[in-house]
Amino acid sequence: MPYQPIKGKKTAKCLGQWSSGKVPRSEFPMPGPFPIKPYQRWRCLTLSDATGRDLRLLIVVSDRRNEFQAVLAEVINGKSYILARLEEHATHRGLHCHAPCERGQGNRVNDACVSHCPHEQFILE
Repeated sequence: MPYQPIKGKKTAKCLGQWSSGKVPRSEFPMPGPFPIKPYQRWRCLTLSDATGRDLRLLIVVSDRRNEFQAVLAEVINGKSYILARLEEHATHRGLHCHAPCERGQGNRVNDACVSHCPHEQFILE
């Protein structure tokens, strides 16, 4: 799927609530469950832009392990296409971003590369 830039102002249609356990497909549609650990909390926001795109921002945090993850996806025909992930965790240095990569050959979720391919990781300093 060719990715189109998401420009302009976004509107929050639903702010969701902090939860634990599985992320329902109704909130973040994926073929399988999104990996949530027992010590993590999550919240899914439903956003839209001026063109009506259905965007989801899944935020996953662990206070105990000092971890943060935000996953931005676009929902098209009931499937989530991951556009980017912003993460902070102990296994990588600093806040970093993963983005879809044509060269990445890792795990794919609806055509979006979500592996740790070196071509898709950007460290934010």
